[in-house]
Amino acid sequence: MNICKVIECENKVFGHMYCNMHYKRWKKTGDPGQATTLKRVKCSVVGCDEPHCGLGFCNTHWVRFKTTGKVPTTPIRRFYEEKPECSRQFCSAPVNSKDLCSRHYARLKLYISYQKDFNWDSYDALWDTQKGLCGVCDSELVWDSKLTHVDHDHVTGKIRGLLCSVCNQGLGSFRDDINLLKKAVKYLKKTALKPYKTPRTVHN
Repeated sequence: MNICKVIECENKVFGHMYCNMHYKRWKKTGDPGQATTLKRVKCSVVGCDEPHCGLGFCNTHWVRFKTTGKVPTTPIRRFYEEKPECSRQFCSAPVNSKDLCSRHYARLKLYISYQKDFNWDSYDALWDTQKGLCGVCDSELVWDSKLTHVDHDHVTGKIRGLLCSVCNQGLGSFRDDINLLKKAVKYLKKTALKPYKTPRTVHN
């Protein structure tokens, strides 16, 4: 049985006269190293504390080297560590744009598409006015949650209030048509006192 050519390594040969461990190490770094298992080392780029991946570089610098063919010298910048927290109350996520994190900024962009002058202060004002309750069913809403929907007029775009997801979907199903809603109320009143009867099964 052939033995790995690395001194003091007694493992059998896997490829290029190296054992499996030294072969992979040689293929990644160009150097099989010593017989003992290598400790996880850092990237060779000055100032980069990321763990080694291949050819002495971390994964990001290895990809840069593979893409450009140039040896990278600039350490990876972790922008999120330098950014302040979101200005939205009780949110500690890093700022993405307009002093807001990515989640709150995306939601605000959606609300502004309905009504241009709407902002998070407007949202809080609606919350206080409705006392945290759905504008239709008076159920308790979840503050600052995607489960609390900002309802708007689909014709004018004006924001009308805060609704729970069920009521918001219900109004959407009735296409905000008052006459259609009146017909639904009339139908419910007409059928409310009539208990539902299970259809009789006809046996042959």
